[in-house]
Amino acid sequence: MLRAAMTLLALCALSAHAQELTGSIRSSIEGKVIDDVTGLPVAGMMVYAGGISMTTGDDGRYALRGLIGGGWLLAVHPKNGYADRVRLIRASAGAELKDIDIRLYKEGMVSGRVADRDRNPVEGATVMVMRRGYRNGRPSLGSFHSTRTNPLGEYVVTGLLAGPYII
Repeated sequence: MLRAAMTLLALCALSAHAQELTGSIRSSIEGKVIDDVTGLPVAGMMVYAGGISMTTGDDGRYALRGLIGGGWLLAVHPKNGYADRVRLIRASAGAELKDIDIRLYKEGMVSGRVADRDRNPVEGATVMVMRRGYRNGRPSLGSFHSTRTNPLGEYVVTGLLAGPYII
């Protein structure tokens, strides 16, 4: 939810800046929202850019018209287990961009139970899910999600993209 709010704020700021620079020259972006695994269109997804939004049809298509400026954050805040997608689109003012397809990836999840030596559940334990990466050319851990265990010692972490993680 915080990611979605921050993205919307960024969209509004970029849109306002573009209006100041280019006045009333309008552009458009058209394309399809597609499931990356199946290649099938995804209906009912909200697509945003430059303060304009629309929901994809049954064919996964969207068309955002009346965009001001020549640079936008094109965003999809999906439902049904897909991860958010944000993409920077640059074009000259007045451009009519077609076939700007957006591929959606399913979010993953990890769940488990934390127990002590005697196999009793541990309530309130912090569980972190991290990915290996590189920072300044050196291996590091980053991009983590965290949660706390419930009274039964159980946890669920959602919103993960495919790949290896360290728990």
